[in-house]
Amino acid sequence: MYGNILNGFVSFFVGELLPDKEILIQKQEISFHKPVYIIDTLDFEANLAEVYESVSSYLFKYKFKNKSGLIAKGKVQIGKI
Repeated sequence: MYGNILNGFVSFFVGELLPDKEILIQKQEISFHKPVYIIDTLDFEANLAEVYESVSSYLFKYKFKNKSGLIAKGKVQIGKI
């Protein structure tokens, strides 16, 4: 499966799973470590790493894993509109 589909999952996390809907993605990084297959079951874990109160911005670090281990990891910075 095209690995960059994982960015779509990150976008879903930001847009649908966070409580505040008035946000946008300011910056995003992802590093791919292993291929993703269509039959894989993925686990997604995100942690709030930094809060920039002066500019209402937040940095999350995230990981994707499957049964064999780490698939990808990265960071996404979001800000309030």
